[in-house]
Amino acid sequence: MTGVQTCALPILERFPALKLVVVGKLGWHHKSIVKKFRPWMERGDAFLLEDVPSADLRLLYKHARATVCPSFGEGFDFSGVEAMKSGGAVVASDIPVHHEIYADAAEFFNPYGVDEAARAIENVIDPTRSARRHELIAKGALVSQRYAHEVILPQWEVFLKSL
Repeated sequence: MTGVQTCALPILERFPALKLVVVGKLGWHHKSIVKKFRPWMERGDAFLLEDVPSADLRLLYKHARATVCPSFGEGFDFSGVEAMKSGGAVVASDIPVHHEIYADAAEFFNPYGVDEAARAIENVIDPTRSARRHELIAKGALVSQRYAHEVILPQWEVFLKSL
């Protein structure tokens, strides 16, 4: 968690109006993480949301400056695909599954490099680099089509009928 604080401080200094919205179930050891977010939450700079309805989640993805997928290991990480499908930009850890799923439609960073994560986020949220953000959004729209219902459902039908 110290890395998140170190990563967030320079970004918050450059972008003081930036808000951090963390969406999802609180996982293992969440109490220490929430404790570190508490000062930001009390100032109204950070929000922890659970059980967000799908329609609201799509709005959050669409209006976020970036959706950050910072996993060290992941099975699929659908949140990035949802963000892309909603018209958002994705910043993701440089792990094999993210490259497989997101292709060239995400800004990647070493999940063990706090400074690299901060630079990747900044590359996407900085208004002076809006071309990169728009490029990722356009590429994300194409990548997310691979996972559309009309593409995936026929594949599942073929697979299930083969059993």
